[in-house]
Formats: sequence, structure tokens, C-alpha cells
Amino acid sequence: MIEAAALYDLRGTKALASISFSKKAPSEEILQSVIQKFFELAKAETIDKCILFEVDAWNVCLVQVDKVTLIAGFASSSEISTDDVTAMQKLDEAFKMLASETSRRAARQSFNDIVASSLKKRLSICFFSASSPTPEDKSGSAVVMLVNRLSDKSSPYSKPVSIGPYDVAAMQHTTAEVPKVKWPDYLKQVNIFVFVIARPLPSARDLGTVIERIKANSEATILVVPGSDEELEFARRLELLLDIDLCDSVSSSPTDLLLSVLAMAGFTDMHPELARETWVVDNLDTEEGPPASVDESPDIGHQAFFVIDKKTGTPHFSYFYESDSEYLRRAPNVVAAISQFDLDDSGHTETSLLQAGELKYAILERESLIFTLITGDREDPELVRSRFSILPDIYFDEMPEETEDSKDLYSYGPFMIKLLATLPPENWSDRTCPTRIEEPDWLWFQSDLMSKFLQAVWKSIDGHTPLSQLVIGKGPGMVLGALHYLKRMGAIDTKLLIIPSDIPEVIQKPDAQVLSLYSHSELILGFVDGKRSIESIASQVGIDETVLITVFAELYRRGYIELKFANITPP
Repeated sequence: MIEAAALYDLRGTKALASISFSKKAPSEEILQSVIQKFFELAKAETIDKCILFEVDAWNVCLVQVDKVTLIAGFASSSEISTDDVTAMQKLDEAFKMLASETSRRAARQSFNDIVASSLKKRLSICFFSASSPTPEDKSGSAVVMLVNRLSDKSSPYSKPVSIGPYDVAAMQHTTAEVPKVKWPDYLKQVNIFVFVIARPLPSARDLGTVIERIKANSEATILVVPGSDEELEFARRLELLLDIDLCDSVSSSPTDLLLSVLAMAGFTDMHPELARETWVVDNLDTEEGPPASVDESPDIGHQAFFVIDKKTGTPHFSYFYESDSEYLRRAPNVVAAISQFDLDDSGHTETSLLQAGELKYAILERESLIFTLITGDREDPELVRSRFSILPDIYFDEMPEETEDSKDLYSYGPFMIKLLATLPPENWSDRTCPTRIEEPDWLWFQSDLMSKFLQAVWKSIDGHTPLSQLVIGKGPGMVLGALHYLKRMGAIDTKLLIIPSDIPEVIQKPDAQVLSLYSHSELILGFVDGKRSIESIASQVGIDETVLITVFAELYRRGYIELKFANITPP
């Protein structure tokens, strides 16, 4: 099974893009060996439509898109199969089609999406479980969490979960909903049927009738999963009585449930813990925050920044902090119209703040241009006003060119870094640690200065050095802007560096759902008084410091505690 893919440019003998479904990705040396092998085969005139060979521990399937472009698929745990070759040919055709319809750059930027749609195998799972499981029904609760969190109104299935080389879609039914007449098309797609057994225990006869109905219409694997340890013995009896397979994993974690089901159904030969260590897996267990109250509104940050021609409403410069929308794209015309009435023509330094629904417009006129920030309620208005007022001078110093495509982050110049340093998408703590994810293609930057500066910042990131030691000096810094820019590109991520001498303080008591995520949560929080350090609390409750750091990091992320950061010694 193919675990990784790379797009090569023979002119630069380098990988333009790469993606891996496994945490063990081909090294740069392997990538270079693949190109060398291709040149050897080309010299010997032994090039086929699909070239299969081995490089160290990797099996490689190579397809030639054109004279200067190759796509390589990699498998480490198995040989390249006929299905893999077919998938690689499909990938080749999809990439050629996209490149012919758009541009090579656009196709290159969409490479990871094309690989995922061409090489990943879709699996569909139908869970039969209680629609409102009891707290004791851990497996049933995991199913509800899975389908609710990833619900898709346009399909009976949830949105797919990425689990290594698979995209797994799930749906939930009760046994009473099994069709008795015509078998629907959406059930014909199911690869695995899973019965979650919880109290009150079902009749074996009734279950047998449902299972016979499934077997008459499908060749999919059928599993039985206990809702808790109390139902394990009953599930074992059903396994023997109904000739189905037992998956004896009991967990309230949707990710663990899916990994166990895949292993028991034969789609992987790895234990769930090993699969977590081996594959790139969507983690569904820590992304959901505490339930919001009816009156609670979302915390909205910066949305977009424009430099607008006052007369025409045309943006000279545009940047969308997260994703653009038709509403945001219409904003320059709206701002230009507002400025005709509400702004003082003689005011060159005053920033106006206008409210429109949940969004605020920070507007400042300078010469014939209108500088506009569309933002939410995350920052104090006066802080926005003070930061925003310096941007026109920075803009006129740089005079950046408008990009053809505001989604193409490779096309921006140095002004973009200064904008993000002045008005960052989020305010990081000094203890924020950048960590590398995927190195950008430095040759794709239109600005050589941007490429060199961002590369220098990228190389300074080691995953251990906090922001306080990376960004030196007062005021907005270019390094800070570069880090925000690299995160926007998906090149880095950030984590909070918490040390044992930090002091937690409760600012809002977690609800029962959050407390249930951690063993001894209430005991731990009982020692949090704003004076004791994490290491002191660990000593009091007899729990390892590293465990408490993980707990407090999650509570801090969810907004339940504050941390008094102790001084740290530079590494």
C-alpha cells in the first residue's frame, strides 16, 4: 500500500511537493536516489509507463508526467500491488488534467489534495448503536461523538477521517432502521458493519435476524463491540452464536474505536497504539472544547486587510487572514461607499471603528487610499486602533504590488511580514514554541528577499526555543511576522512551553464533561490555588509532572486556567 508520494522537477532535481500518510516519510537522500535511478533507467532506455524498483527499504512506483516532471509513490511495509499501480496512473492523469486546466503552479499547490483523492482508500463503516447512549456505554458515546462532530448534511455518512492511507467515513443507525425491503445504495458502500452492545442487552434472535439481512445483501465484515467491560462476555457469546467477529476494544475515544475496528476487520495488522505511532491520524479526541452556552458568541479574530482606492473601490492590496468569502470580497466596495459619508476628508491620522454585525471595520484614510481591517471581538478596540495607525507609513515605504491571486502566499512581498507583525492573527505568549511541519519550496517565492528571510527564520526553529528568545527587542518584529507567515503557510505549528515551576490558577471551573476527560481531575484542581507550582502539585497528588503538564496545557487552551510563567533559562 502506498504511504507517501512526491512530485519531482528534473530541471532542479528536487521534490516540488510531497505528502506522507505515515510518520516515516522518505528522507531527502531517498528522494535524490529516486531521481538518480530514473536517470540510469532513461540512459539505458528502459522507461515504462510505470517504473517499479526498490531504494533502500522503500518500494517505489514512478510515473512520468512530462519530460521534466515525475511523480513517485512509496511503500515501506509491502510490495507495490496492481491496485497501487492503477492508483498511481489515476494520480498521473488527475495531475495532468489539473495542470492543463489551470497552471503548473496551481497544480503543484494542489498536489497533496490530488494525492489524497487518488491514492487514499475510502472505507465506510456503519455503526448500529443507541442514538442516546448512557454514560456507561463508552463505545456508543464514541460513535455519537464521531458522527456528530463530523456530520455532513449532504450525505448519510460523516465527513471522512484521515487514518494513514485510509479516509474513513462513518454513519450511525439503530437496528430498527435496517431496511426490510430494498437495500439502499448507501448501504452497498459499507465495508464494515459494527454492532455496539450496551444495556439493556438486545435479544440474540433479533440481532441474528438483522445480521442475516445484512449478509444477504453485503459481503462486508460484521463486528460486535461491547459498550463497556460489563458487556464483554455477552459480546463473546454473540461472536460464536452469530458467526461474526469480536472487537473487544472498549474506549470513549472515537480515534481508538476506529483504529480497533480497522485492525479487527483486517485493514491493518497493527495494534491501535502502534497505528497511532506509525500513521498520520486525525485526532478526534482533543479538538472539541466545552459546550458553549446559548448566549456565548464565538471569539472572532482578524478576518481581512485591504488597501482600497477611495474613488473606485478597487483593492490595491488584499490579505485574508484565514479564508476569503464572497462577503469579504465585497467589503472594499462597501468601505469605499461608507467613506463618502462617515469619514472626515481632512482626517489623515484618525482611525474610525465601525460596527457591522459581529464584525468591526477599522478604517483610516491616507491620500486617495483607504486602509481597512475587518476584525472581530478578540482584541481591545484601542489596541487595534493604536497598531493600525502605523500601517499607512509602512505601506508607503514598501509600496507592495497587488498579487494576482490572494490565496497564493508565495506571491507576497516583505510588507506582508510587517502587516502580520503589526496586526497578528493571534497574540502568542512569550512561551509559545514554534515547531517545524513542512518546509516551504523557497524557489517558488516571487520575492527573493522573502525567500531568504523566511528560510533564515525557518532554520532557527528547533521546537524547543520559545518566542521570547526568538523575537528580541520591543515592538513588532520581522521575526514575529515571519513566524505568523510560516504558520499561515502550514510550514510550522506552535505549542505552549510549560515547565514544572509554572503556577496554575483556576479562572473558570471546568464542567463535568471536561473533568471526565482526565483521571483525578477534581483532586488535581483541589490543589490549584494560584500559589502552588505544577511540581508542587505533582508532589502533593503523587502524579508525574509530565502528566500534569499535559492536563494543565489542555485546561489552559480551553480557557479554564491561567498560568504564572516562571523564568526559564535559555538552552
